[in-house]
Amino acid sequence: MELGWKKTANSMYYHFTIPEAKYQDLMGFLATYGKPKISKEKHPRVMPDGIVRMIVTVDEAKK
Repeated sequence: MELGWKKTANSMYYHFTIPEAKYQDLMGFLATYGKPKISKEKHPRVMPDGIVRMIVTVDEAKK
């Protein structure tokens, strides 16, 4: 079973939530693989206080 959804032939995306207190830890972890690009958009779904909803897109490295 694959995690995430195929966005294009060369990219996948993943939806998840994390505690807001762990956000910087996640950014540090992602930075070990490259520079994370962060964009924030308004969404009608309101998360409980202290929870961050994220969608991560992972593009396949060019060969």
